[in-house]
Amino acid sequence: MNYLRRRYFWLSGVLLSTLLASEPSYSERVTSDSWETDAPTGESHACTTIDSSLIAPVPPRHRTEAIARLNSTSLVALSQREASNLLDLPPKAPASGAERIKAAIGSLEDERRSALEDHVGSWPLAAQDRLDRLEHLAVTPGTSALTPFLVRAVAKYEGTGAFMATVCQDSLLIAHGSLGHEEPRSTRLPVIVFLTRAPDHVYVEWSMAE
Repeated sequence: MNYLRRRYFWLSGVLLSTLLASEPSYSERVTSDSWETDAPTGESHACTTIDSSLIAPVPPRHRTEAIARLNSTSLVALSQREASNLLDLPPKAPASGAERIKAAIGSLEDERRSALEDHVGSWPLAAQDRLDRLEHLAVTPGTSALTPFLVRAVAKYEGTGAFMATVCQDSLLIAHGSLGHEEPRSTRLPVIVFLTRAPDHVYVEWSMAE
């Protein structure tokens, strides 16, 4: 695994953080970004992982606008229309958090049907676990009122990875994991995350492996 500032493990909804370097290295000073904020170490709280359907990177043509809106704050609450405009969503595309969950359930059900009935592809246990979680989330009170938030985030290699978000009590951790051989400068990549309420703290992380 290549150089990481901090590595996070999520086990049974509990955050366990392992500090890999006690002092910033020269590489970190050169390649890091002021948006990066490490979550506190030595704490364990019950955490909830946000499904990937509720995390949407802002497309390149709107990133300058999104970065400007996050100039002095780590997150901004958006209306559904603002979120749809920033994401360049077509009129009939799933826009709200509840609609995005429903669309993700439909996509997974299609995959399962294709694998189990048409014998095309496979249906791993992880996919079934995710489907079960989404179906539970779809009927959970409050899902219909999920609010889109524009949130700070950074990445090393955008094209080789994905964003992950986790809520721990009053904190949101947004992280991007990617693959690469060298550590480049961090790139600001604002995302929209659908949440039940605004977190009091936002921590921005990245990870990279070869």
